[in-house]
Amino acid sequence: ISHGSLSVDSIFVTATGDWKLAGFGNTASTQQAGFSVGGWRDAYMACTSSTFRAPFLDAAVDMQQLSAVDMWGAAVVTAAVFSQGSFDTVFKASPDSLRRISLGFVPESLRSTVHSVLSSSQQPPRATPQTLLGAAHFKHPMVGALLFLDSLALKEAAQKQKFFKALPSLLPRLPPGVRTGKVLPALMNALEYGAAGGGGTV
Repeated sequence: ISHGSLSVDSIFVTATGDWKLAGFGNTASTQQAGFSVGGWRDAYMACTSSTFRAPFLDAAVDMQQLSAVDMWGAAVVTAAVFSQGSFDTVFKASPDSLRRISLGFVPESLRSTVHSVLSSSQQPPRATPQTLLGAAHFKHPMVGALLFLDSLALKEAAQKQKFFKALPSLLPRLPPGVRTGKVLPALMNALEYGAAGGGGTV
């Protein structure tokens, strides 16, 4: 499946730190009935701004290119996020300039993956979403805390106890919106119903 229009305009961040993906008008699956690669390409070229448009995409779109366009968009979004507010610089950048931006702004823990994608101007990048998510940058305690809270109802009592006991040292590292919008409701729920969903303590 390809999102087909990944850019900063299709990503929203809530006050509690949740990232939401929108803009699914050009999302496609190569397995869907009646799928046309040519039709998808025309829609992609029409709805995607030049900066977020994969330069390796040509008239003879193949399945590898289809799955790689989202990686290009993700790499440009990452460069924009870390460009210290210089969004206009990113939006007007050529592929060569994007590569320089990625080296100058993107944290080292993400830099090699993002740079490798932005260096793939002539052919689809080899990096995959799993490559990006496996970067050291996403091993941050806040990411782990958000993932844990999102699946809190599925956790065992011992896992919940361990998480809540580690919270005092973790809280100073979390943004205020995450503390009040994600952690506090989870704590209140645990106090009301017990950390194990019945009878546990926090």
